[in-house]
Amino acid sequence: MATKPRRPRRRSRRWGSILFRDDLPWQVFKRNGLDQPGSLSPRLAGMVAATPARPLLALDYGHPAFRKGASPIDEEGRAKFAAFAGEATGAMRASPPMYEVWNEWNLGAVLGRPKLTDAGRPDDPRSAGNYTALARRTVAAIRKADPNAFVLVGAAGEDPQWQWVDAIVAQGAARQASGLSVHYYNHCLRPGYRTATEAIGRIEALRRKLVASQGDKAPQLYITETGWPTTTGGHCDIPRQAAGDNTAQFLLWAAATPWIGGVWIYQLRDQGRNPTELEDNFGLFDYDYRPKPAACMVADVTRIVHGAKRWRVLRQAGGLTLIQLDGAKGRQLVAFAEQQGQVAHLSFAGRPVAARPLCQAAPSAAATTIDVGTRPVVIDAASLSGVPLSATFG
Repeated sequence: MATKPRRPRRRSRRWGSILFRDDLPWQVFKRNGLDQPGSLSPRLAGMVAATPARPLLALDYGHPAFRKGASPIDEEGRAKFAAFAGEATGAMRASPPMYEVWNEWNLGAVLGRPKLTDAGRPDDPRSAGNYTALARRTVAAIRKADPNAFVLVGAAGEDPQWQWVDAIVAQGAARQASGLSVHYYNHCLRPGYRTATEAIGRIEALRRKLVASQGDKAPQLYITETGWPTTTGGHCDIPRQAAGDNTAQFLLWAAATPWIGGVWIYQLRDQGRNPTELEDNFGLFDYDYRPKPAACMVADVTRIVHGAKRWRVLRQAGGLTLIQLDGAKGRQLVAFAEQQGQVAHLSFAGRPVAARPLCQAAPSAAATTIDVGTRPVVIDAASLSGVPLSATFG
């Protein structure tokens, strides 16, 4: 997991990351009953105490004491859920986390219906209107308990044309929030589309939609779930190195994009050992904590990003992306080809240039041509100001 937070705290030495995301379910916090004082679960409390990383806690899911766990879609339900959110916020003011209102409401507020592909009808519990009413009530309760709380709304699951997300923003769900969060995955698209480039294009399409409807009031975006599972023998297979390349590319682009506030990679460790099961294979590490290529990629990208003061995306024709970073080590360029199998040959007017692929400890010997594939390559550009770049593909 890597992020671009607004209020930094100490970083993990290994990762450079400073945030993690977890659930704070209503029924777990209020496990002794709706009318009894709530508390963190021992597991979450232990995690919060054990790491300097700041948690993003998704306040979510029904409570069995309220209509057998039904989602809160009426006044009574919203009031009870907001009361829980306010109590949880008050309990954590000494070391405040970030908060997120629900998790994928548009997919799971009620089950057993065809997938929601738009804003939803008013009588559908998953509708934008039902979520907006809950989000506004919950944000207000959190703000009452802690006026400085950092609160995200949205946490939208699959939303093909971003109609649900656009609707909750238009209805005011994000008005008092700190930002808007969404999830995006493309691992089951056609093989050529299971890429960071496709994911970036979809997030950019959402930004355009929000700017078209909200202008300069369009909320800051946070990608609180994304990732690529490394299954084998299934219908959505992605090779481990390709998953690592995708992760690195997406994080680099996000770091250089001013309207992206942060990215959370799903997830740290595989949930199981079944090679064909999607949910078993999203980890940066496998089930036995052996690192996949993405683990090193995340660590390297995060170190690079945290060492830079300015970022800029420079897209080139032919499917090449350059990320320009300026920091204490001078200027660096990170280059990557956007499609598997594509290789770009870069030249800076014939000058020898030092470069290294991500996760290679030291640069290779300086060369006049740098070959770049989907694995990002870090180029020492401190002396290249004003030097023209040429790229050929083959």
